[in-house]
Amino acid sequence: MLGLVKGYIAEKQNADECIKSLENRNETLIKETERLRARVQEFEDTRGEIVQREQDLVHQQRTLELSVDDATKGTQCLYAGFSLIMMTVNIVITTTIIKQL
Repeated sequence: MLGLVKGYIAEKQNADECIKSLENRNETLIKETERLRARVQEFEDTRGEIVQREQDLVHQQRTLELSVDDATKGTQCLYAGFSLIMMTVNIVITTTIIKQL
């Protein structure tokens, strides 16, 4: 009879340790999930900023295109240069935002 009681006590201790281990693992997973959620939100916010800046650049490009006189010889050269500048600015902005993350 004493052996049965000792066996029961050992099994209960083992079960309690397993439960505690699972609770600790669950806590760790919850914290990691919260951290990852916050990180995803940061990426979504950053993506929103990039999209807004891109829209601003497109608007600026359209405004500049409208203001350039088509009759001027340098129109095509100016447009190509502006497009190159806008692409460079877009890349720099995107790179800067990504580095900040």
